[in-house]
Amino acid sequence: MANEAGRVSEVTGQLGDAGVDIRGFSVPETAGYSILRLVVDKPTLAYEVLEGAGFGVREEEIICIDLPDRPGGLAGTPRSSC
Repeated sequence: MANEAGRVSEVTGQLGDAGVDIRGFSVPETAGYSILRLVVDKPTLAYEVLEGAGFGVREEEIICIDLPDRPGGLAGTPRSSC
């Protein structure tokens, strides 16, 4: 998406209005554009909403793990929760 003020709010507003819960995100920035990566509870609906709003959308599988919320948690043995 264009690297402009308000674009992330536009995406999150569209998804919120559709009842999609954002569970995680990242926005690596480059000159001129950004890629907003989202982890949502309803990926098919999110795809349809964002594509319908004119955003370029691509769906990918991810690996999700539940880590203990403590220092060193990433170094331990995770348990699956996705």
